[in-house]
Amino acid sequence: TAAPAEPPLEATACGQAVLGVLDRNPIRFDDGSATIAADSWGVIDRLGGLALRCPTARFALTATVSGVDAPKAQSLGEARARSVAGAFAEIGIDPARLATSGANGSPDGFSITLAAP
Repeated sequence: TAAPAEPPLEATACGQAVLGVLDRNPIRFDDGSATIAADSWGVIDRLGGLALRCPTARFALTATVSGVDAPKAQSLGEARARSVAGAFAEIGIDPARLATSGANGSPDGFSITLAAP
């Protein structure tokens, strides 16, 4: 038997749920690349499931990179954010709901926040 579908979330609750998942389980990437680390695919699936429950929410995906010059960090960060956006699209999230960016920052990291409508 199929499990009942979870109810939709409004955008603010969705944003809080996404932050809660990322606080416990950050998204990681293979060193020096935009490839999502194998141990992060479960997090991607969990976040994608949440995003599907939030049909009106738009998300800003930002990857920060340290240890390289600013232009290279921004480029790699953008590529990492696009990798996650691509994974979300495969789950069924409309890419138009996702904005991606990269930044030079320390430590390396990945964030997902609510974007302006």
